[in-house]
This record gives sequence, C-alpha cells and structure tokens, in this order.
Amino acid sequence: MRQTSFQIADAFLHGRAKKVGNTVTDGKAVYLFGNKIAEWREDGLWITNCGWQTPTTKDRLNAIGRYVNFGVHQRKKQWYLASSIFPSDSTYHWDGNWARVHKELPAEVDLNAKNKQIVISKRWESDGGYRGRYVVDNAVFSATDTGMWEDSPYRSDEAMANIKYAQDILKMYGIKSKVTTLETSNVFCINHFVVVSEYDYEKAKHYIQTSNL
Repeated sequence: MRQTSFQIADAFLHGRAKKVGNTVTDGKAVYLFGNKIAEWREDGLWITNCGWQTPTTKDRLNAIGRYVNFGVHQRKKQWYLASSIFPSDSTYHWDGNWARVHKELPAEVDLNAKNKQIVISKRWESDGGYRGRYVVDNAVFSATDTGMWEDSPYRSDEAMANIKYAQDILKMYGIKSKVTTLETSNVFCINHFVVVSEYDYEKAKHYIQTSNL
C-alpha cells in the first residue's frame, strides 16, 4: 500500500482533514478523485467503490480497513468484502455499493460537532418604546440582577448563586455551558444567562426544569 493511503487513513480515523494527491478527507468522509468512497454515519463506517473497481480505490479502502478490521479482496476480477461485523467473519461478493463495515464511531469523530458549539445569539426584546431587554434564544436559565443595594429585589449574590447551581446541574449530566450577561433598558438591572449548544438544548432545559431552580 502506498504512503498516501496510510496518511489519509490516519487522518480520517482521527477526524482530521488532509489532502494527499488525488485523495482528500475532511475527517468525516474520504474522497478519491472527487468521489466519496468512505464515510462515518451515526451507525458506523460505510464504504463504496463508486463504480470504480480500481487498484487505487481498493488500496485506499484497505488502508482504512487495516485499523478497523475489514478488507477488500479480488479474485478473478470479482471483488469480495470481509469484515469483523459480518456473521462468522464471512466474506461476501461485493458489488461496490454502500456497505457498513464497522459499527462504532471513533472517539475523535463527532458528526454533531457543529451543533455542539455554544453560540450566543442575542436579540432585543422590546416592552414598547425604549424599554426592553436583551435575551438569548438558546439559554436554558436566566437570573435577574439588580445589584447589592438594600432595596434590591434581585440581589447579585443570589443571582450568581443560582447561575452557578444551574451550571453545576448541567455539569453533573456532562453538558457544557457558558454564562453571558446582558443589559436591559433599566440601568440598575442586568440579566445573566446560562447558554448551551443547540445539540444539548432540549435535555439541558429538561434537567433545569426538574431541578426546582
């Protein structure tokens, strides 16, 4: 196998982008001459020859297969596919169409990476005229803060204690969060928001709602 195959396989299996000659990977799929020949899906690794039964295609696929226990073989101009996930390690005549050859995603490959990014998207919510406040759409908890004055209805220490409690709850369930503080039309009032990713939003909201905060 050529060095190109191993370089691409290593990058692909570690979720990294790499281009070597006619072969490219973005960490989620492998392309040979622009044709997608392998990709990670939610249920594992899938491969195809895209209708090109060539030594180069077989070479690229087998470089990946060395690490995740599958192989493409040729006998009398016919291709055969073997994988550890097939019953009794059987080898099947393969027509080159998409086939699943590995059941699990490697830890480095995350198909939901984009949705797991915490993006703080604020917007102004008006009460009419100049009155209103900034809010965050993907916040799962908020706390109003009116300072530490004697007559403050929402003391800063209590607000931040609640914010920390909300983050501790999410952390307990393995959910990452960020805190952002935004102004209101009242110069004596600000709001703190606990923000999570789009991917974690629904479950994070559920945990917060059932936490008696």
